[in-house]
Amino acid sequence: MRQPLIPIFIAFDDHYAPFGACVIKSALLAKSERYGFAFHVLHEGLGAPARQRLDELMAAHPGNELHFVDVSDYFAAMELHVHTIYNRAIYYRLAIPDLLPQAERALYLDSDLIVLGDLCDLYDTDLQGCALAAARDVMMHALVRTSGLTNRETGSLPVRRYFGEVLGLPDPECYFQSGVMVLDLARLRALGRLPQMLELAGRNRYWMPDQDVINALFVGDIAALPQRWNLLTGGGEYHSFLARVDSPLLAEYRAARASPAIIHYASFTKPWRFCDIDYAEHFWAVLRQTPWRDAVYDWLQEGRLVSTASLPQTMSWRTLLGALAEKCFGKGTRRRTALVYLQRKLGRA
Repeated sequence: MRQPLIPIFIAFDDHYAPFGACVIKSALLAKSERYGFAFHVLHEGLGAPARQRLDELMAAHPGNELHFVDVSDYFAAMELHVHTIYNRAIYYRLAIPDLLPQAERALYLDSDLIVLGDLCDLYDTDLQGCALAAARDVMMHALVRTSGLTNRETGSLPVRRYFGEVLGLPDPECYFQSGVMVLDLARLRALGRLPQMLELAGRNRYWMPDQDVINALFVGDIAALPQRWNLLTGGGEYHSFLARVDSPLLAEYRAARASPAIIHYASFTKPWRFCDIDYAEHFWAVLRQTPWRDAVYDWLQEGRLVSTASLPQTMSWRTLLGALAEKCFGKGTRRRTALVYLQRKLGRA
């Protein structure tokens, strides 16, 4: 008998395809046999080479499905505000209820995370009558408690004031992170808030655009996921800041670090740029099991791996060569090119 399939949505472009592939691969490696997974990749023009590699990845996991959903036409006429590091792909998640009208529930995952727990358990989360479930954002919680400020585009407001006055949150410390969500699609469609969400996204300048819209429009309608299902992580400065804040939520976060179900590299320090950040070894362990396993050589040659204090041990002897290249071989030099060539030859020997 065919397993029921869990719809799982993720969005990425060609640049982020290796990282999105790691999300998919890690989810498949961690899953139980209760459900199969149907991944829906939301994109605007994902290239054929990336699609072929993703199909190759899925071939090792029969009973699961991969669908490419081009949302170009859906968003073509929409004016959506973006800024700094964001592009309009962050808004794709808002349209999920419309994109799969036959489904009643789905998961959404950002493309910069690694799954260690069984997503079948996440899918079965009790939503307690709410439209969706997400984890509270510990970084925003800490910024509220330490009088942090928003960005300049939103007036450099105190975060507590921004959440209260701009987003209308009755409890500024109860702000949710939208990178991992369980969605009651049937209820979301019944509520009919998609036009309002997209209208707000186009009209207002938000700090965290899609996330702010979700928090503003679903006050009291979001169930809280345990922190282990969206464990935010980044560089050392990230955790040194959180360590200065004491609250029940931060206590839960610290406890969750011992057994995370999803590691979310949500800060600007991603493991494919700063390869010795917290939990980076999990990313590298999964990457080497994808069709992008050799991408690290290109990143090394291009100078994209900028930190070599403790390259992940999962890279074994390649770790040492990578560290040597960063410290002793300058970007763009003939010596660096020769070393990368040697790495590739050794890897195929």
